[in-house]
Amino acid sequence: MSVLEVKNLTIQTRQKTVVSQATFSVDAGMILGIIGESGSGKSTLCNGIMGLLPPSMTCEGDVLYDGKKIVRGRDVSMITQHPMSAFNPLQTIGRHFIETLCAHHPLSKKEAHLKALEALTSVQLSNAEDVMKRYPVELSGGMLQRVMIALQIVLDATLLIADEPTTALDTLNQKEILRLLRHRADEAGTAIIIVTHDLGVIAEIADTVVVMKDGKIVEYNDVWRCFDAPQHPYTKRLMEARG
Repeated sequence: MSVLEVKNLTIQTRQKTVVSQATFSVDAGMILGIIGESGSGKSTLCNGIMGLLPPSMTCEGDVLYDGKKIVRGRDVSMITQHPMSAFNPLQTIGRHFIETLCAHHPLSKKEAHLKALEALTSVQLSNAEDVMKRYPVELSGGMLQRVMIALQIVLDATLLIADEPTTALDTLNQKEILRLLRHRADEAGTAIIIVTHDLGVIAEIADTVVVMKDGKIVEYNDVWRCFDAPQHPYTKRLMEARG
């Protein structure tokens, strides 16, 4: 069953078309990878799905979550590419968690605090209690990325969009985050979209792949077919560049 259906999604500025006629779907428990060179429209596509485009852009087409309009935060969560800009610098990490959880779930502050500690520990932040007391500026980029992943996972959204979620992480932490995302898909049935330049990440975690070039989807295929028998010349060049 499709959790998300994107049909003929077109995103434009006054000067050009950034995403053209994008069409794909994501089922429950499925991980869809979006790949392509910088400027191909990957992040803009995700922002269009979330309804987070700037006023300078227009969006046409259909984005359906279980056949209805998306409710951000409760139904759909997004891990953004730049963790520092996603947090209020005047609030502690703990306050971010508690306010977000209490806004979307009927939890007491104590219950939200315990859920936050559990989520932070799940992304390999062993000093979770200390992290809760810190302000964003006191954490490294890699730590903030893991905090953001924990914050979105703890919301229990059934669709998670992850834009370059492991970019700021070292190899060991990257593998742990990918394992955690795969577990969310397999055990909780979460539908996941992951955007990345790293074809190794896609090979390890994705079920299906969308390949974008110049704002267009040039290939939409099963991950194994995409790697072993790519259909589009651009996809073939990407796979060859991987070595």
